[in-house]
Amino acid sequence: MMKKQVSAFTLMEIMVALFIFAIISVISAEVLHRAIKIKQHLQQAQTELNQKTDSIVIIKRAISHAVDYIDVNTQQSSMLGTQNKIEFNQVSQVLVDNQLLPVLLHAQIYYDNDEIIIQTSETKQTLFTKVDNFRLDYQDCNKKHFDNWQITPANDDEHDRHLPCVIDMSFNLGGQYIDIVAAIMGDDID
Repeated sequence: MMKKQVSAFTLMEIMVALFIFAIISVISAEVLHRAIKIKQHLQQAQTELNQKTDSIVIIKRAISHAVDYIDVNTQQSSMLGTQNKIEFNQVSQVLVDNQLLPVLLHAQIYYDNDEIIIQTSETKQTLFTKVDNFRLDYQDCNKKHFDNWQITPANDDEHDRHLPCVIDMSFNLGGQYIDIVAAIMGDDID
C-alpha cells in the first residue's frame, strides 16, 4: 500500500502567519483609531468655524442695518460708541398678520467679561467667548477715524449723517486675531 502524501502547513508556518496577521491587525486598528480622531477633530474645527462665521454675519448684519434716527424727545444719538460698546437704532422686521412689517429696535454690541454680546430689547446673545484685546474703531465718510462716536444733532452742524460709515471691530479669540469691518447703510427714518 502506498501512502498518500498529505500536503499541510506545519505548526511553525501557522504560527508565523498568525503573528503576521496580528501585527497587521494592530497596525490597522491604530490607523483606524487615528483616522477617527482626525475626523472628530476636523468636525469640531468645522463646527467652531461655522459658529464664528455665523457670529460675524450677525454682527455685520446688525451694524449694517443701523439707521440715522434721533429720538426728538430725548435727542439721543442714533449711535453712541466707545472702544468697548456700540449702541444704535436698527430696523428689523416682524411678522404681523402674515405681513413683514419694519420695526425700530435699539441694539447694543458690547464687550463684557471676555465675551462679545449683542442685545436688543427683545434678545440677548453671546457671540464670542474667551475674547481679549477687544477694540472698536469708527470711521466717518471722509475716512477720518474716531475712538468714540458721539455725534449728535445737538453737537454737530457739519454732518448730514450722524452715523459712521464703517465700524472696525478687532479682538483676539484663542490666540487668533479677528478683524470685522462693517459698512453701515445708514438710511434715515422719517
